[in-house]
Amino acid sequence: MGKVVLAENRFDKAIEYFNEAIMLSQKLNSNSNLSAIYLQLANLHQMKNDYKSAFTFYKLHKSYNDSILNIEKTKQLQSLQLKFESEKGKGNTDFEKREDACNLYNKVAIFAFLVTLVIGVLSFIWYQTISRTKRQLEIERIRNHIAQDLHDDIGSTLSSINMISRMNSQDALNGSASTSFAQIEDHSGKMLSQMVDIIWSINPGNDTLDEIVLHMKEFAADILEPKNIDYYFHESGNVKNQKIDATIRKNLYLIFKEALNNAMKYSQCTSIDITLTLTASQLTLDIVDNGTGFSMSEVKLGNGLNNMESRAKLMKGKLNFETNPCEGTRLSVAVQIA
Repeated sequence: MGKVVLAENRFDKAIEYFNEAIMLSQKLNSNSNLSAIYLQLANLHQMKNDYKSAFTFYKLHKSYNDSILNIEKTKQLQSLQLKFESEKGKGNTDFEKREDACNLYNKVAIFAFLVTLVIGVLSFIWYQTISRTKRQLEIERIRNHIAQDLHDDIGSTLSSINMISRMNSQDALNGSASTSFAQIEDHSGKMLSQMVDIIWSINPGNDTLDEIVLHMKEFAADILEPKNIDYYFHESGNVKNQKIDATIRKNLYLIFKEALNNAMKYSQCTSIDITLTLTASQLTLDIVDNGTGFSMSEVKLGNGLNNMESRAKLMKGKLNFETNPCEGTRLSVAVQIA
């Protein structure tokens, strides 16, 4: 029955019949029948191009029928073995090709991901830089606008009040009127001076260290020369075009201004040394006078010293006093710029 259905190429049915025949032959202990059945199974699997199974059944056939295996069958067995090895080798080659293709795909995917990541990071940095630049330009535009408005409107008004009160205080008026005009002149003069400082601090054109030095020298000349007090400026480091944060610039100048006012009013000094030192990470201002000095208990009493300490904290800087009666005073303020 197995041979009949095999002739009709009904392989699965033929295998069922052959398996039943094997069981019957094993019960009958018939090696010749087993040899013939295994030969049929080998031929069947060869027809299905399943050379591995065919080779296996030929070996079983050979083990039962070595004595009658002829040369042709031996050649056929060798041919089947060669075909099996060829099929095995072909399978390995296909597997290696698939593995190589998979590895290449993974490498390309990783490279594409890295390129995309780099482009994304660079785009983010570029966007942040452009946004920061735009914000900075907008801040400077606003600062310019405020400085211009203060100068044109409030500054000109205070100048007019100061000039009119000065002219009228010199006229032959009664004492009380003259005194009132003198007070108006004094207050408006102070306000005008403060307004000039505010305009200077807001203007972005003054954001460099050399502009601070120039403004300091102008103020020193205005208040010390009329009092015949000698002053000397010393600069250390490259202050030319060195950008300084607006908060540091404003508070450093106001500390300088307060220190010179105190020295001029209270120290009875005849000489002041001013030193500005710039390093890669720190800016230091030293102001030394040869005046009478004061005891440290007086520091708590005022004279603007508390204001200077507050301004140093705003800059996250450090303020230091060195003074003793009859030994002069040294004020030092240091602030980190990097």
